[in-house]
Amino acid sequence: SRRRAPAADDPFVVDGVNILTGEDVADDTWEPEMQELTTSIERLERSRRVDDGVVEERPEYAHIVVDEAQDLSPMQWRMLGRRGRQASWTIVEDPAQSAWEDLDAAREAMETALGGARSGSRGSSRGRRRPRKPAPVRARHEYELTTNYRNSTEIAAVSARVLAVALPEARPARAVRTSGIDPVIRVLPDLGITAAWEAAEELLGQVDGTIGLIVPLPPEEANPQDEPDGQATLFDGPEPSGAPVWTAADRERLAADLPERVQVLDVLEAKGLEFDAAVIVAPETIAAQSPRGLRVLYVAVSRATQRLTVLTTDPGWRDTLLTG
Repeated sequence: SRRRAPAADDPFVVDGVNILTGEDVADDTWEPEMQELTTSIERLERSRRVDDGVVEERPEYAHIVVDEAQDLSPMQWRMLGRRGRQASWTIVEDPAQSAWEDLDAAREAMETALGGARSGSRGSSRGRRRPRKPAPVRARHEYELTTNYRNSTEIAAVSARVLAVALPEARPARAVRTSGIDPVIRVLPDLGITAAWEAAEELLGQVDGTIGLIVPLPPEEANPQDEPDGQATLFDGPEPSGAPVWTAADRERLAADLPERVQVLDVLEAKGLEFDAAVIVAPETIAAQSPRGLRVLYVAVSRATQRLTVLTTDPGWRDTLLTG
């Protein structure tokens, strides 16, 4: 039990001494206040009991599963690496679908998180720090998906031609299903809402399932203010002629005139989805909108399972998509 000092209620008395005058005002009954010594585990337990958000537990995991790993930034890989120093990992990725612009930086960060060699690491002032203990070397087993069950062979051929331009070293999976329906590549003088609506209406009469109407990114997303060092500026040069600016309001107006089974999305929103049919609007604009534009276009043209329509103002893109 603590015994109160006579001047305990005086705000200017600290440990029995008046901080203004320096006088010792404590009597023989005063003794300093004691504080309890606690461990980090005890504080973690307290945080779980009171849930006051003061202490956050940062556990390490026994096994980590990363899907769509190609989209992780170097910072996200470092975060995972701290939580999985002793873990086993399952990583699923397709570099051709990466939304991260610097593939080499992301790959290097992944290797570091997994405890691999840091090939081509960049020198910096961090070299003065004490080196960290290296993560344990893990056995690796790599498997490659070689079969494409989603797309028909006709649609897969178009996506493979885009992939050959976007990432020449990538090997597309082999499609095993033939539909006999060739993709439609249509060259138009302009690509406004009317042209997109008519293409979706045509597909509504051809498929019973979902239709993805995929348009370029809106201006606020396609033109960020800050670009990473060494990266090309978005829209470096004039935009392709005849390409409209697809704002969020334009997409909402287009969707309002179509049934619910038609989803109007920009190219990044369509990532990871699957449709019975898809309309791709202005591939030339999509490819020009960012340094990763060709990879984004590859993802878009591989969303359809049965029918694919591409609308473009550039005859060169028709030739690229049909013959490579």
